[in-house]
Amino acid sequence: MFELKTLNGKVLKLSDLKGKTVVLNFWATWCVPCIKEMSVLNNAYSSFKNRDVEIVAINFAESREKVEEFTSEHRLNFPVLLDNYGDTSQDYKIRGLPVTYFITPDGIVGDEIVGGLTLELIEEKLDQLAHLLQLKAQY
Repeated sequence: MFELKTLNGKVLKLSDLKGKTVVLNFWATWCVPCIKEMSVLNNAYSSFKNRDVEIVAINFAESREKVEEFTSEHRLNFPVLLDNYGDTSQDYKIRGLPVTYFITPDGIVGDEIVGGLTLELIEEKLDQLAHLLQLKAQY
């Protein structure tokens, strides 16, 4: 659960995304694997937004100015949230970056990936979550 501000100052809560599968990425501008996966997340955002999938990136304790500069330079299209003091990262027990959580439409963490992502890995994890949800619906 989180409640954080976007770069434009709007508050976004995890509960606002209920009913969608959420790919929740924790990152920082100084993290080399994070930088490399930003284009992957951008591509995934475009590819999966019509499948009720929301991609959200939470920046770890950096200034709004630094994050805005980074998102502009990398032309990020997905929501980027500011974890100004690292509280949300601590709540999720983040020990290293990047870390990505795959959250079901009812808010349950279905999987966690530590390290860089590929588009294929994101698709695989989303398919696994969809399959689990289908099985759950049958019972």
